[in-house]
Amino acid sequence: MKRAWILLAVLVCGSACSVAQTASSEPSTSSWANLPPAARASISSALARDPAIRIAQLTASDGEEFDTLGWNVAISGNTVAVGAPGATIGANSAQGAVYIFVKPASGWANMTQTAKLTASDGQADSLLGRGIAISGNTVVAGAPGQFGNQFGEAYVFLKPASGWTNMNETARLTPSDAVPGDTFGYSVGISGNTVVVGALGALNLQGAAYVFVKPAGGWIDMTQTGELTASDGASGDEFASTVAISGNTIVGGSFLDNGAVGAAYVFAKPANGWANGTQTAKLTPSDGKTDALGLSVAISGNTVVAGAFGWPGNESFQGAAYVFVEPSGGWANVTQTAILTASDGAAQDQLGYSVVISGSIIAVGAEGWPDGGNEGAIYAYVKPTTGWSNKTETVKLTVSGGAQELGYAAALSGTTGVGGAPNAAVNSHQDQGIAYVFTEQ
Repeated sequence: MKRAWILLAVLVCGSACSVAQTASSEPSTSSWANLPPAARASISSALARDPAIRIAQLTASDGEEFDTLGWNVAISGNTVAVGAPGATIGANSAQGAVYIFVKPASGWANMTQTAKLTASDGQADSLLGRGIAISGNTVVAGAPGQFGNQFGEAYVFLKPASGWTNMNETARLTPSDAVPGDTFGYSVGISGNTVVVGALGALNLQGAAYVFVKPAGGWIDMTQTGELTASDGASGDEFASTVAISGNTIVGGSFLDNGAVGAAYVFAKPANGWANGTQTAKLTPSDGKTDALGLSVAISGNTVVAGAFGWPGNESFQGAAYVFVEPSGGWANVTQTAILTASDGAAQDQLGYSVVISGSIIAVGAEGWPDGGNEGAIYAYVKPTTGWSNKTETVKLTVSGGAQELGYAAALSGTTGVGGAPNAAVNSHQDQGIAYVFTEQ
């Protein structure tokens, strides 16, 4: 059995964990499916007890009901950032916060936060932590409800020289053309010195993505370097409800495009740097059904993944993830290279609610599993040696504990995965939320 599939692909385990995996050099979904239920249960139980697998729960020391810790998660190296947009700060309900967890020298273990990040100008219903991203020593968090009427704001937090500690932001990012209802900060992404912030409500719900490039002197309060929009955008598309960035390429999802068929838009950095512009390419599903493609997006190198929680249309919401590989001549309007589905998929599972990619591993959240029960699951897929093609999962993970919405958010860095379960109860606190870390001993 190849432990690497687990150590690289899986994202979440709780106090009780089940993993489905075959033992051949290449995973065989059909072989696993043919095993008797008792045999599958035994294998899953044995894997869950594997001493080479370390499982950790991340919680907030000051957590309360409806904090929804785990609404969004991000990881870079040994640091995990977890959003809690429902957190009350002082007298401000749902002002929101970001919790930072740093890996102990002995490895990941059940723990509370290393630091708590808040906004100096935070208000009730700001929802800080709705969007969250991390790159090295820099965390970016969106607060789409900030300033009332959902104008929105994004915050940059730079790690102090002495390490992460409770702090306010280093810089604030705002759009120069803000109007009520923009929900700027609903989604965020960061790669090196470049930040992208989604505002799905901009332009009368057409949506826009704003790019910010770090000044030579470091991050400061600023407005955007460039604004990205869809050339065929229409009111109600909600472009940039999710965004991602890898190097010089930005991706934004538009799951309501074309009557909820959905699309993902790719933007390649111009030779002269980021500026106002429209897409380089539009990625769409070949079936043309109401898949809601683009509810979630992720990018790594030349590969884009887009969640389609509405697949296969007809309001079944079983869900799937679409993989798009950049053509040899560069990004162009294309349909998918592959569709990733669940071997046990059922209506209302909502596979594709979250997606993440790291190298040859893709993980996809199904927060509605099973059958709309909202316990949640994570499905992980390993790239075949011949390249991405239609397939079912290599690994599936579930956690006990009721309707936690596991898979609402996911992140992956190397052999460490993080999954958000914002509906998890902690010490009888409803919807306090948990983030789960899974890694090698």
